[in-house]
Amino acid sequence: MRKRAIIIGISSGIGEAIAKALLAQGYEVMGSYRAEKNISEQMKSISLPLDTISCDDIQCFVDCVKEKNFAWDYLILCSGTMEPIGAFEKIDIDKWAGSFNVNLIGLMRLLHGLLPLRNKQKICKSSVLSLAGGGVNGAPVNYSAYTLAKIGLIKMTELLAAEIPDVNFINMGPGWVDTLIHQETIKAAENAGQAYAETQRRLLEKEFVPMDKVVESALTLLGGDADIYSGRNFSVASDQLDSGALQEALREDPEMYKLRRHKNEWQ
Repeated sequence: MRKRAIIIGISSGIGEAIAKALLAQGYEVMGSYRAEKNISEQMKSISLPLDTISCDDIQCFVDCVKEKNFAWDYLILCSGTMEPIGAFEKIDIDKWAGSFNVNLIGLMRLLHGLLPLRNKQKICKSSVLSLAGGGVNGAPVNYSAYTLAKIGLIKMTELLAAEIPDVNFINMGPGWVDTLIHQETIKAAENAGQAYAETQRRLLEKEFVPMDKVVESALTLLGGDADIYSGRNFSVASDQLDSGALQEALREDPEMYKLRRHKNEWQ
């Protein structure tokens, strides 16, 4: 039987790139997209519209997966938005709260519905991959909703790995990748603060993490040893995932690559 993958946000640059790699490896792929204008015809033919703000949309998608008996091996969560962008005290608080539905709550509602439909008839574990954002090691100004939601995904990865040991849960930070999401910062202009100039510079100089590296890292984590990877947050730009030394360090230290207070035991 062919392996199967579901990609939420297949119209995103990262989602489409992973989909193409999996299709080339013989996987059967099913996807979802929020904006029809952003999806290629190839991806549209294997995808359904889905807005994770809508509970009805989520239920319809879950029902379709069930009807198709699409027992998935990989579930990849790529959808997200950085909006609203701006200082917390000046933004629309309803839009700020709504951002959590797109980036966290809606994805968890979807995951809750799809987990029972995973492929349980195999030796290897099914894998769930979500994408991190900036802010774990700093405080990105004017991106509070996006940052908090992404940090929530990182912690949820650890919680789910502890609760459901037969599934490999991983979070991956792709870094600065050349995708359409940066147009949200360009649109926000001065409301984005220093990120506006930095985004302009990277777009102009094409200073991005290569998409090939993002895809390679995703496939390594999805198909890797869950005893090493599950419950952790990885960085495409910083981590050598195929390094034996890194893998050994991860085995020895269960606290590595997880959200922890720095110097928690100082004095």
